[in-house]
Amino acid sequence: MSRQPNRIVFSGPHMTESEEAEWKDERIKKAIEYFRNVLEKFPQNQEEVKIKVQSDLASALIDLKNFNEAGKIYDELFFVST
Repeated sequence: MSRQPNRIVFSGPHMTESEEAEWKDERIKKAIEYFRNVLEKFPQNQEEVKIKVQSDLASALIDLKNFNEAGKIYDELFFVST
């Protein structure tokens, strides 16, 4: 914890690059799980928002180097928008 004028800043312990990469991968995996859960329960009348969630899901999959699945989602988005 460090103190700055009118502000307290909490900072965690410093991580190595590999620990930070692992932490990032875990966060991305949780985001992917969240996006998939949202898409399962998504109302049909919110198509524009659904497209945004699908796009975010594809971006997260690319971050994890899951290019095949991300490509399928982008293909679906392309065919929906045309």
